[in-house]
Amino acid sequence: PPTHRSRFTAPPGRLRLGRVTPGMQGVTIVQAGAGLQVALNAASAGDEIHLANGTYTGSGDSVLEITKDITIRALSPGQAVLDGEGLRRGVRIFRWCTVHLEGLVFTGGYTSNGGGLYVTDGNVKVTSCAIKSNNAGNGGGIFVSGASTLLTITSSSVHQNTASPDYDDDLYGLGNGGGQYIQGGTVVSTHTSIYSNTATGSGPNVYTCCGSHMCTWPNAVSGVSGSISQCPDPPPFSPPLPPSPPSPPSPPP
Repeated sequence: PPTHRSRFTAPPGRLRLGRVTPGMQGVTIVQAGAGLQVALNAASAGDEIHLANGTYTGSGDSVLEITKDITIRALSPGQAVLDGEGLRRGVRIFRWCTVHLEGLVFTGGYTSNGGGLYVTDGNVKVTSCAIKSNNAGNGGGIFVSGASTLLTITSSSVHQNTASPDYDDDLYGLGNGGGQYIQGGTVVSTHTSIYSNTATGSGPNVYTCCGSHMCTWPNAVSGVSGSISQCPDPPPFSPPLPPSPPSPPSPPP
């Protein structure tokens, strides 16, 4: 299926410009209402972008399109909202890169594949995020493709997303995978709840196919089309040992 397509175009002037503040070296602080894509385009690979509380929108097919190594985190977890406004998806990640998204809310997405998050050919970590109330032809919440893609979702939730052909202008959407549509790669989901998603086709919560792999721990997931395994138990947490005390000075001769 095509990588992305939105049914509507943004009304003129919808992208609001706010304040982008340089922080520590390699860190940019973005205020709500700012041009988030502009801040991302200006960042260097490996930088961090910290989002202040509030709602962030966009003007293209996605609120945010990521093609470089980057970390984007909310200054207050759960208080930075990426809102597709029923016009576009939340985040699209492509052109192999390493990305960490933390403490964000993805909502209001509307597109062909992956209403909240679309990942192909990347190493992506999603931590303490909520992906909710998004719509797409396939993968209402999340769409994953690319044989080498690795998506690791930790301490997050994927809920109240919908997959339906009604949301797909390209007519490829079959309404599969209300929460997640895993077409390729590997998804590792730990301490993450996937629930109350709907699909007019198969897999209301998760749809897997095409040689993809998904495992969860410890949460079980119902409403699955395809196969999901249990991830190996993560190793127990061991706090680091305190540093050794310095050796006493040698006695004088």
